[in-house]
Amino acid sequence: MPTSDHLVALLCGSFLHPAKEAPVPIQNHKQALMGVARAVKQRDPQLEQEARRELAAAVLANHIEKVLADAPELSPQQVRTLSGLLRGRSA
Repeated sequence: MPTSDHLVALLCGSFLHPAKEAPVPIQNHKQALMGVARAVKQRDPQLEQEARRELAAAVLANHIEKVLADAPELSPQQVRTLSGLLRGRSA
């Protein structure tokens, strides 16, 4: 039986670098994963889409936190560029 860690890796595989070990899911990942499971069980496509969006955001937030913890401080221009990417526009 796959663990919740395996399920997060399967559902979010496109967000994880395959050559590296998947980060340990934080509580937000597990909550978001359970939201996806509930939405699938209820067969509600709109709820499932929102739950998958929440899961993707949790994975992305965890990755950003991990990268920023290991990196030197970003310049103001780098922060603007990355903020633009998150807002869906080129900086």
